[in-house]
Amino acid sequence: MSVSLHTAGPTCSEVTLVAYNTYAEHPEMTATQREAALAMALPSMLVWGHAADLQHFAATPIGQEDSGRTPMYGAFLEDVPALYMETTHMAGGGAEYTESLRRLLGHMGMVGERPPERLEPRLFRESLDTGSGHVQGGPYNAPVNGLFRPSVKVWDEVSEGDLLGTVYSLLGETLFECRAVSDGTVIVIVHLR
Repeated sequence: MSVSLHTAGPTCSEVTLVAYNTYAEHPEMTATQREAALAMALPSMLVWGHAADLQHFAATPIGQEDSGRTPMYGAFLEDVPALYMETTHMAGGGAEYTESLRRLLGHMGMVGERPPERLEPRLFRESLDTGSGHVQGGPYNAPVNGLFRPSVKVWDEVSEGDLLGTVYSLLGETLFECRAVSDGTVIVIVHLR
């Protein structure tokens, strides 16, 4: 089992999550990763399975991160289940990581006499739609420079059309309103670039 640990960086707010790729053509790998992610889950976390775009991964040169999932694709090529975790920089996610990893070791039979009791995550989402896990870019990049003021916070539920935030000029003029393109849950907000 491969587990990558990440933080969103000092300019982001993000839910703590454990995530995995889903593979429509490889349901056994998907199921193994799902079970491991759910075994790691804490009540404060999101468990997120999102579709892998194997053709895109294969076309991405080694070391290029434009897919955002290069290490997970490498694990897939070697038939190794892989997960990753994300949390907000300096916000206590280290303690969640430690407990989640301990729970994973118990799930795998490596520590303890029996696997830990499964806890329900705050939210569980799984998708087989290609590109569902690629949050770098997409419809939420503002087309203008300015000061972004979010109207939502992480974990907020939003509906299509809801105001997510506004980009202002230095003089306070509204330059752009960012609205939700679909229903969902806010999992990350970038405050500065």
